[in-house]
Amino acid sequence: SGSNDSGQLGRAVGSPNDGGLQVVVGISGVGKLALGGDQSCALLRSGQVTCWGARPDHNPAQGDAPVEMRILEGLGEVISLSVGAHHLCAIDTSYTARCLGDNTHRQIDLSNITRRSITTLEPLGIGLEYRAIHAALYGTCAIDNTGQVYCWGMTGTEDYVAPTQVPNLESVARLIPG
Repeated sequence: SGSNDSGQLGRAVGSPNDGGLQVVVGISGVGKLALGGDQSCALLRSGQVTCWGARPDHNPAQGDAPVEMRILEGLGEVISLSVGAHHLCAIDTSYTARCLGDNTHRQIDLSNITRRSITTLEPLGIGLEYRAIHAALYGTCAIDNTGQVYCWGMTGTEDYVAPTQVPNLESVARLIPG
């Protein structure tokens, strides 16, 4: 239930929303769902990512019109997935993090490119691996293999923040969207 202006509920855009539950047709083997903004994605048990609703990469060559179900290629065998309002991030089995979508607030990287295709994120530090990631409205946070939390993009009132360790957090195991 909710807004379906981009097809993010798995229904045709413009179809009436009666608030009832509906099976999303054309998808099976779902391990987890990741929902955000005007897009929805499923992390399949195979490690593939399937999305519907607005395109997370906002690729101008392919338009911004809502699209049907599609598999996102180039993310590797994904074990963790998070969908923000206008970007998404994933971690693969080698603990490499990749993101795509809007980068206006540098929520993917510090480049001046505002629409990113799949971009491999820089390591958080020597010997550190990504273990969890959360794509928020205008920022991104991640946990490394030592349990430290790093955030970047728009964090609070600051914009264009490089990955910065969040003080006074130790041995964090999960990021809970809120």
